[in-house]
Amino acid sequence: MEHVSTVSEKVQPKSRLEGVSREELARIAYVSVEELPFLEMNDGNRLGFHVYLYINGEIPSLSEAIYEAHARTSVHPADLERIIAQRLYAAGVNVE
Repeated sequence: MEHVSTVSEKVQPKSRLEGVSREELARIAYVSVEELPFLEMNDGNRLGFHVYLYINGEIPSLSEAIYEAHARTSVHPADLERIIAQRLYAAGVNVE
């Protein structure tokens, strides 16, 4: 019988940086969305939090994290994903 994953199961952590504190992962997530054009500061904070959830494996993909954040920005979602993915990769986070 094939195993079907449930929502309560965590996805593999994305970090290549073993032993990195949650605070440092949060910093990486929030820095990855800095200086992007948002309608309000809270849009950036919300997106940063969802990127953090993605890094921790609580959201399965970066595109889903961006969608769930509902951040209001003038940047197309595909471009937003590319920019954030590049920044995360530069910080040492595997992005699938």
